[in-house]
Amino acid sequence: MSDIVDNKIFQYLLANEEFFIQIFDKFNQNYSNIPKSLNLYPFYDKEEINSLLAYTSTGYFYPFIKEKYIKDVVKIINNGDCFLFSIYGKSKIISDIVKNIKYKPRSSINYYSMRLKKDNFKTLSKELVGYKCIKCSKDHFKYLKNLQYLYHKEEVYNDDSFYPYDAEMESFKTLLDVRLNYAVFDAKNKAISKANVNGESPNFFQIGGIYTLKQYRNMGFSKFCLTNLFLDSFYNFFKKGILLFVKKENIPAITVYQQLGFEILFESTLVYF
Repeated sequence: MSDIVDNKIFQYLLANEEFFIQIFDKFNQNYSNIPKSLNLYPFYDKEEINSLLAYTSTGYFYPFIKEKYIKDVVKIINNGDCFLFSIYGKSKIISDIVKNIKYKPRSSINYYSMRLKKDNFKTLSKELVGYKCIKCSKDHFKYLKNLQYLYHKEEVYNDDSFYPYDAEMESFKTLLDVRLNYAVFDAKNKAISKANVNGESPNFFQIGGIYTLKQYRNMGFSKFCLTNLFLDSFYNFFKKGILLFVKKENIPAITVYQQLGFEILFESTLVYF
């Protein structure tokens, strides 16, 4: 791939940064090199990129395409030698792709993709007496691993028998070591609520792992945790915004995010194979 094409792809990714944050996250820290494990398939209109399919060597597909390219993506998936583990994108596009590929989906989840701009951030949380919110590291793994498992069961994996526990816990250890993580603890060091950064692009953090134990919900713990994470993101890491995705049926969480200043960008779907 020539430097000119690389630059065109990079500029297209940057112009659509809020969709491609996971792709940016796979770049080197200077956001200029495309790793060998990442495949980028651009679609051109009069020498300008107007759609793009990105997929990894581990089978994660991200089609950010117009409807007229659906058949092309289906052909790439059906005729290619690539492994298909999951596909994520805008719901209508994903639905049309899945209907026409040879692979049968194992499960699917519908989300709202949401964005918080720094200027729209509303600090609602107050200190909760008897609880502390701290920045966490891999040293906190033993306190947080159950919350991560419960989060995955509730928000990421519909099929618990399909859950790769050991692999996910190893990934979580790494995340605690290299990402921004916050959690709320009670006086006995019991973890109540948590959230973390799980993706980064030049101007945004994507957050995930947002989970509060059921018996502590609707008491302000999530807002307390997220407020600390966002303040750090905006004023120490100088990000312009925060991105997240949330299950469409999770109305309480959506309400909290909107109270903090988030807006819905688009409906998205994640399909596992």
